[in-house]
Amino acid sequence: AIGKIDCTKHKKVCDEHKVRGFPTLKYSIDGKVFDYTGSREESSLINFAERMSSPAVQEIVRKEDAKQFAKTKTDEGIVFLGSGKKSSKLFQDFSKVARKNQASGYFLWLEQTPSEDEEEIDISYVERIEAGVIKPRTWEEDDKNEETLEAWVKDQNIPTLATLTRGNFSRISRNGRPILMAIVDMENKH
Repeated sequence: AIGKIDCTKHKKVCDEHKVRGFPTLKYSIDGKVFDYTGSREESSLINFAERMSSPAVQEIVRKEDAKQFAKTKTDEGIVFLGSGKKSSKLFQDFSKVARKNQASGYFLWLEQTPSEDEEEIDISYVERIEAGVIKPRTWEEDDKNEETLEAWVKDQNIPTLATLTRGNFSRISRNGRPILMAIVDMENKH
């Protein structure tokens, strides 16, 4: 659903949501309102609407699918891949974190179904896969729960190498990591 509020007529609502300039774009997830920080181009707005209308966690059948997804379907080449049984607490926590962070991350699930002759061994995991990076980063917390997973996702949802744009600068700079910036004239081969 998309709505429009005229702040000249509904000043109280606009003050409540800290609208300071026009147009201000916001979105809501489960009753909480967030600022839209993406590009204002038509294609970006449509992609964002489609993304938010899709399930927060998309299922895949092979790990290679996650690598391909990161390479071709993400804004910055990052996906979070969870793997295990869908009946697990990990899947429940992963789904909640995905829903809360759906606007800024991509979340995939690889169902593990052991064969009948295999023992019940828990080999579930969550990892960050980035296009162009060979080794994924694995979530390795002693206390694995929804809160520690969400903190890890927020920390890891920054590309290793990125072109800073209006759409990603505030998110990257707020992460607390040092930023190494280089200004490059792409037209000059030297």
